[in-house]
Amino acid sequence: MPIVTITSDWSQHDYYAGSLKGAILARCQGVEIVDLSHQIRSFDVVQSIFIVRHSFGHFPSGTIHLLAVQSEPTPLTPMVIVQAQEQYFVGINDGRFSLLFDETPETVLALPNPTETQTFAAMKLFPQAVAMIVENRIEAESIPSLLVTETASKAAYDSSEIIGRVVYVDSYGNAITNIPQTLFNRVSQGRPFEVFVRGPSAKLNQIAAFYDQVATGEMVAIFNTIGFLEIALNKANLSLIENIDTHSEIRIRFYEQK
Repeated sequence: MPIVTITSDWSQHDYYAGSLKGAILARCQGVEIVDLSHQIRSFDVVQSIFIVRHSFGHFPSGTIHLLAVQSEPTPLTPMVIVQAQEQYFVGINDGRFSLLFDETPETVLALPNPTETQTFAAMKLFPQAVAMIVENRIEAESIPSLLVTETASKAAYDSSEIIGRVVYVDSYGNAITNIPQTLFNRVSQGRPFEVFVRGPSAKLNQIAAFYDQVATGEMVAIFNTIGFLEIALNKANLSLIENIDTHSEIRIRFYEQK
């Protein structure tokens, strides 16, 4: 039996996650259910996609990922089963999958919307989707579909500057940007630089290899394990102290060697 992961904004205080797990196990006994996160900010699809995007590659082939943030279908945005990179993804067809993958998925199949009115349709559709995948019935009971696309925000750059933004703030208050190390290396060409955080008042002129390379409470820039520029305060919460959140601008300016 495969692994089923759940990513939601339901919190552990409510009954939603527990109810869904029970419904899945009632239909597919023996599957292993893994919580990726239930602490997503309410309705924040982008945050949930960030977590799934940087997690699913560590799971084995055949894993089923349930994207449960804003998971109620409509006639225009049905729930779909997406097959990509030898794994399955189930969620609403509202553009989120184009943010999850770099390449167009191989298979996209839409589930019929419930005929009766429900306030928690995901409770029926997610277990139904898991059962269809496990029992190899997805093609017989779903409809081929095209994905709704949405363009991911990318850093802008020219020969002297990169302008990006914070796309995710982790539980430590560290700010992860959309500036990849590959882009930084290509533009920098070994030149000196300054990283501006929320305007000219806070700036850095080096990239550290690890957080403790600066003193406790000092700001540090590193390239993290997923290859993107991260701004942090060593052993402190950057987001709270410096009022950094998603969409905060991060600017890198490069200077010619003197």
